[in-house]
Amino acid sequence: MGLREFSKRVETVLGGWRVTGTADGLTGVALERAEPDPAAARPPATPMPWFSDAADRIRRHLAGEPVTYDDLPRVVPSRPFEARVHAALARVRWGETITYGELAERAGSPGAARAVGAVMARNPLPLVIPCHRVLPAGGGLGGFSAPGGTATKFRLLHLEDAHPGSPAVGAVASLGEPLMADAAHHWLASIEPRLAPLLERHGVWRPTPRFPSQPFAALAQAVVYQQLAGAAAAAIFRRLQGLFHVSEDAFPTPEELAAKSLTELRGPGLSAAKAGTLLALARRAGADGDLGAAFLEDGPWDRVADALLSIRGVGPWTVEMFGIFHRGHPDLLPVGDLGIRRAAGQLFGDGREMTTARLARLGQRWRPFRTVVTWHLWRSDGLVTM
Repeated sequence: MGLREFSKRVETVLGGWRVTGTADGLTGVALERAEPDPAAARPPATPMPWFSDAADRIRRHLAGEPVTYDDLPRVVPSRPFEARVHAALARVRWGETITYGELAERAGSPGAARAVGAVMARNPLPLVIPCHRVLPAGGGLGGFSAPGGTATKFRLLHLEDAHPGSPAVGAVASLGEPLMADAAHHWLASIEPRLAPLLERHGVWRPTPRFPSQPFAALAQAVVYQQLAGAAAAAIFRRLQGLFHVSEDAFPTPEELAAKSLTELRGPGLSAAKAGTLLALARRAGADGDLGAAFLEDGPWDRVADALLSIRGVGPWTVEMFGIFHRGHPDLLPVGDLGIRRAAGQLFGDGREMTTARLARLGQRWRPFRTVVTWHLWRSDGLVTM
C-alpha cells in the first residue's frame, strides 16, 4: 500500500500553485493551468507538521520574499545523476543564476549540460529545486516547462531581482501590466546604464489611457496631433471636442463625427487632409465598419496596425501613438518622431539629432520594451503632452 498524499493549493500573484507531499517529503510543486474542480478532488490525507510551513514558504516566495527550502524533507530522485543535479541546484540562492554547464560541473558531470536540461524539464519541485535560475551560457532565458513557458520563468527571476535577459516579444503580453512595467524598468536599468538616470528620475512607466475603452477617441487624438507642436495640437483637439459639446475626458462616437461635414470639422482648426482622415476613420470605426471598438481594443496588434495604415492620412506615427498611449503596447519605437530622435541623440549619440536608421538599429537592443525607452526619451525632452 502506497503512502497517502496530501495536497494544498497556494494562491499567489503568479496564479495557483499545487503543493503535494507524503510522509516522506515534498513530491510536487506545480503551477496549475486552471482552477481545479473541488468536486473532483479526493479528500487529502492529514498533512505532516512541516507541510503547511512548506506551502507558506512558497506563498511568501511568490510574494517576493527571499526564502530557502533547505530544511524541508523532499523525495529525492532515484537516479544518482538526477539526485546530484537537484542537490547542486538547491544550493543556488535567491537572486543568483547558473548556466546549464556550470550546474553540470557542480553535479560532478562536466560537459553534461544537455543532460542537465533534461533533468530540469522533468523537475517535479520548481521553486524548491529552482530550475528557473538555470540559464543558457549564450544568454537569453532558455526553456521552461511550466505553464506560461519563458514568460513564467522571466516573472520568477524578476521577483527575485535577477534580470539576466528579456523574454521573447510574444511572451511579454502574458506578464500582466504591473509585472511587465516593473520587469521592463529593472531590466533596462541593468542593460542600458546611460538610461539609468532617466529611469530613476521618471520612475516606472505604467500605461494610463486618456480615453479608456474609447479607441476611436484615442485614434482621433493621434490624427490631430500629427506634425503639430503639442500645445497647438491640444488646443485644436479641445475645440474639436467643443464642436460636439462634450467634456475634456469624452469624445463623440464614430457615427456622430461621421455626420459632420468636412467644412464643419475644419472649423476647430483642422486641415482639410486631417478632417478627411477623421471622416474616413469614423466610417470605418462605426457600427457598419470593419474597425469596431472590440477589434481596435483587443485585436492582434499586427492586424490592427495594418488596418489603420490602409486609411489615407494614417501613417506609422499615428499608429504608434495609438499603440503606446491607448493599447499600452510595450515594444514600439517611433523613429519618425523628431523629439525622440533629438533626445536619443543627446543621450546615446553626439548631441545631434539621431537618424531614423541609427535609432532603429539602437532600438533592437531594447526589445521587447522599446516603448518604455520611448516614454523616458519623451519625458527627457519635455514633449509628452498626449
